[in-house]
Amino acid sequence: MQPTHFWNCGVTSKRVDFSGLLGALSSGGVRFVVTGGLAAGIQGAPVNTFDVDIVHERSTENVTCLMKVLHELDARIRDLTGRDLLPDPVALSGPGHHLLYTRLGALDVLGHIGHDTDYPRLLNESTVLVSHGISCRVQTLESLIRVKEEVGRPRDLAMLPVLRQVLKQSRE
Repeated sequence: MQPTHFWNCGVTSKRVDFSGLLGALSSGGVRFVVTGGLAAGIQGAPVNTFDVDIVHERSTENVTCLMKVLHELDARIRDLTGRDLLPDPVALSGPGHHLLYTRLGALDVLGHIGHDTDYPRLLNESTVLVSHGISCRVQTLESLIRVKEEVGRPRDLAMLPVLRQVLKQSRE
């Protein structure tokens, strides 16, 4: 599959270094798929996002690579009570959601999305994109739409018309 370049995707944030986070994960050998607002924005959806959402492969080898990168990024769990909590490799091996803050911004490390869309499934529902020399897998618009319909939260349902329009325009 030939990678697509997304040089000017329009997704920016003063709070998150998207390229820095994705570059660190990629160069650290972490296997992951970009999802959420960044995946939508990369593919042309006019969205704002304040974090990087990824679904990672939960193998021992990949979690070890992920933990090394998280350590290098000074990652901490975003804890509402203010505790200083480090990511846990055992927890990262499970299906849960891990909301982290790093020196490059917010990173949500997700074991799955929707009702049971995990890394192996997302491999078939993603495409390889390249930006600034960083190659990574990004969840397709079709898959994003399916998961948002599945979850059915008001904010997800509100985004569906935008995603459908972008998908329609990308096919024209």
